[in-house]
Amino acid sequence: MGRRKRRKKVVLRPKKRIPKVFMCPKCGKRTVSIKSQDDTVVVVCGNCGLKYSFQIKEGLDKVDYYGKFVDEYYKEIEGFI
Repeated sequence: MGRRKRRKKVVLRPKKRIPKVFMCPKCGKRTVSIKSQDDTVVVVCGNCGLKYSFQIKEGLDKVDYYGKFVDEYYKEIEGFI
């Protein structure tokens, strides 16, 4: 007599998603939001008020604007040293 076959458990992992709120390079809190207006994108920290605006370029996502935001912040800091 044979045994019943056991079913294998299928482990479903959640898909990785791009975050909607980012970490601020100045204050270190996770409060940076990215909002798009008419022809500009505004990146603002809700905690310390750090703010930059960029022109909308085709092919760039919110993560790309966050990267530009961090680069601009460190360029500004580097100028004072």
